[in-house]
Amino acid sequence: MAEQPQVPANVPLPSLTLTGPSDLLAAVPYLLGFHPRDSLVLVGIARQGSRQTICCSARCDLPTVAAEAPATAAIVTQPIHAANAAFVVLVGYGPAHRVTPCVDAVQQAVAARGVELREALRFTEGRYWSYTCTGTCCPATGMPFDPQNSLIPTQMVAAGFVAYADRSQLDSVLDPVTGPRRAAMSEATHRLEGEPPEEEHLRTAGTESVRAAAAAADHGALPQDPAELAWLCLAVRDTRVRDEAWLRIRPENAEAQLHLWQWILRNAEPRYRVAPGALAAFAAWQSGRGALANLALDRVLGADPNYPMALLLRRALQCGLPPQRWATVVPEQCPGGTPFGAE
Repeated sequence: MAEQPQVPANVPLPSLTLTGPSDLLAAVPYLLGFHPRDSLVLVGIARQGSRQTICCSARCDLPTVAAEAPATAAIVTQPIHAANAAFVVLVGYGPAHRVTPCVDAVQQAVAARGVELREALRFTEGRYWSYTCTGTCCPATGMPFDPQNSLIPTQMVAAGFVAYADRSQLDSVLDPVTGPRRAAMSEATHRLEGEPPEEEHLRTAGTESVRAAAAAADHGALPQDPAELAWLCLAVRDTRVRDEAWLRIRPENAEAQLHLWQWILRNAEPRYRVAPGALAAFAAWQSGRGALANLALDRVLGADPNYPMALLLRRALQCGLPPQRWATVVPEQCPGGTPFGAE
């Protein structure tokens, strides 16, 4: 699956000077949000006047057999067109027999799109090799990599970027709450289910509740009362109420809304996690956290493989659609309250 740059909302990507392979290797974990392993990572570069800027990135797992390399290349190169990349650089994390076929396939794929593969690296056990090196710049034993020799990590951290140790550690930020809070949520949900609201009341009161929660989140406040959280979980199971929350997630407040729906997802009982998870995924994507969006979608589709909103978002991510390309929709454009045709 394609995973786009991990760019926090309203935090611009700092101006990076990549002086060589070491700087590229140092930057990749911060673009993805985690340190990749057994992965193929493509970074697209666009030209803006005399400047060259990172416009997209994508990551997917390395295939286990060489015959799957073309399919992997097709996945990882999908964002190039939408992002208008002028050229790309590629890093394969893993052994040569798994990385090399993918590099060859990506080179053919980007050439077919009229895009140059400027650099291709293999990174294995702390050392790297360049596939574009035609001289003696890369010894047979590879070049050692030490991130402390690059200024990139310091620049990225100062700009607000984070790189988790691996993808599973990033995934853990979506884990359900435990202990007394889990028990309180179970009790509050059971109590609410004992007196289920009528559909009209659910939609009216639920819409008011998600509006209030979204507005509070924009100012840094998250719901804490288990009864309120249980009510929000129940309310957004209705697609019209969910869409009210969806329409309130915009690029300028996506980070705050991500905190809200991530928190609600973590508090929700298992049977109520689908809608909050999809909203968290959308907010993550709109805030530039492509990897976190995919992880949230994994959880949603694991619980409901046919949930339309999640399938729509997964397709957008797989196609490498930049968050800013998502059409702006206002409630008046959504008769019946269902944006984008996702029930």
